[in-house]
Amino acid sequence: IRYTRLWEKWWSARLSPTKFRKNCRPDREYCRFVMKRKKVDILFLFEKSTRERDSLGLLKKKLNDLNFRCEIIQQNTQQAYAIKNFKPSVVVLPFCYQNRSNNIFFKFWRNSQYISLNWEQFFYQGNKTAKTPKGHFASKIVKHCAWSDKYSNLLIENGVPRENIWKTGSFSFELCDNKYRGYFLD
Repeated sequence: IRYTRLWEKWWSARLSPTKFRKNCRPDREYCRFVMKRKKVDILFLFEKSTRERDSLGLLKKKLNDLNFRCEIIQQNTQQAYAIKNFKPSVVVLPFCYQNRSNNIFFKFWRNSQYISLNWEQFFYQGNKTAKTPKGHFASKIVKHCAWSDKYSNLLIENGVPRENIWKTGSFSFELCDNKYRGYFLD
């Protein structure tokens, strides 16, 4: 409880960690909590294992080969574990349509960069509005991956700046390449 109050004070005052430490005298429990978190370059959060885990595993392997430290965590069931154990430079989200879904991550990892993979990019009129970014953080801060020009245009129409949109294509299709045929046999 003490840690939560200190964090809320830090967050509400919008203080940098250095100014926060000067203005508050956190107890030992707070210091232990902050100090023991493992620094990772990229933390991948996934929502649905069957849809996302294989592609993220391949992406993690590629990045580990380039000496990036990466972790993959389930965003709902392992949320507390991730917050307690990791301090990521980049957080890769499965989606970011509004701030509400990811507020806990924004709160604890304020200095991280955020990327939304937008796993759901095929829409019908009933879900199109619900699956577009809303709010300052989701539309102006987070970088969004787009599989097509159509989705890219939809993001632009909803206020996402062009520089925050990366046209990547679907990650899942890369698993069909010949060079990855034996990837899951190792």
